[in-house]
Amino acid sequence: MKILYITFSPLQSNAGHTARLKTVLKNVSMKNDVFVMCLNGRDNKEVRSVFSDVKFVQMKAVFNGWTVVNSKKLSKDILDFCNSQEMDIVIMCMEVWDLMRDLSNLLSKNITFTTILNAMPFLITPLNPSGDFENDVKNFIKEGIPEYRKKYIKRHYTEIEEVFKKLNIISHNDTVDYYIKSYFPNIKTFKLPNIFLSNLVVNKVNIKIKYDLVYMARIEKGKGIEYLEEILLKLSKKLNKKVSLLILGRTDDLYSKNILDLLLKKSLRSKYFKVDFKGWASEKQKIKLLPTANIFIYPSVLDTLAVVVNEAISSGLPVVTWNSNFYNMNYKKQNFVIPSKMFSTEDFVDNIIYAMDHKNELLSCIVKYLDTQKEKSFIIKEEVNLYRIIIKNEKNKR
Repeated sequence: MKILYITFSPLQSNAGHTARLKTVLKNVSMKNDVFVMCLNGRDNKEVRSVFSDVKFVQMKAVFNGWTVVNSKKLSKDILDFCNSQEMDIVIMCMEVWDLMRDLSNLLSKNITFTTILNAMPFLITPLNPSGDFENDVKNFIKEGIPEYRKKYIKRHYTEIEEVFKKLNIISHNDTVDYYIKSYFPNIKTFKLPNIFLSNLVVNKVNIKIKYDLVYMARIEKGKGIEYLEEILLKLSKKLNKKVSLLILGRTDDLYSKNILDLLLKKSLRSKYFKVDFKGWASEKQKIKLLPTANIFIYPSVLDTLAVVVNEAISSGLPVVTWNSNFYNMNYKKQNFVIPSKMFSTEDFVDNIIYAMDHKNELLSCIVKYLDTQKEKSFIIKEEVNLYRIIIKNEKNKR
């Protein structure tokens, strides 16, 4: 089978939408003819060496905000490339709307095209989907999002049902599948087999605990940065000590940058907390830094499946988060991921203290959980079989 994966970041960038691809790519490429096309950057020599059976290709998507300025020409160039290579299936690894729409119009005529949805297009993870997509979108764009996003969503969100009908949609996880079914119950979706997304292999022997807490994210409004100061202050007063927080990641909007800058400034003179910001971390840096903290905190309301949470678990860290759809769809049965009442920092702090007091017990549960994860080879067989089902489904539709 000839497979083309389209990415929007090089595999070495640690972008969330490439996490699953990196997990399965080597095995998939052993028995299939696999291409990876990066539309923003170049996969480096180390990546090409690790995935030596994969053919790497580059084309360039030109972005202006959320808009792909050259979408129609780029889609035509991708079509020409696919025809020249006689591709069986094209899998876009992220929900970039212009290309989803334009490629579905071109490729569906003779090549199977599918998009992996990591989130609901135009709608950052709603806490309670009403079933009325238009109403929820209108409420979402009232929430102070950047003007360029607001204009883009207003211009395109009404296209969604028509494009979804043409697309072979792959839901990346249970949360995304839940949102699609909530809004468009008649749209057929294909769901990827569940897989524990973390490539971190951590040896915790002789690692000194340096921080009480660690928070890691691609930081934007809604990812939890806005709750950190309140959590730290309350935790400090309850423990009657100065608490320490390690932050890993980068800010993706001005709102988050301003909050982070202010938090770091306050940290310099605070008697309640100390914050250490290390920036964006590579996998090697994560392996080194995550185990130096006691508990991972993730007060985000936006996620469908957060790779950073899996990476924290792989590092032996209990996780405290909100009792959101993200938690309920992915971790409800795991006692080492502890849900807090939505937006109650008081409950969040109580759960941090519980995790600290029961760290050894929770760590034992993490070890057992990781030992029970499906063999990667079995999951890859399921995934490749899913591609064949999608190709067959597409042929039946034509």
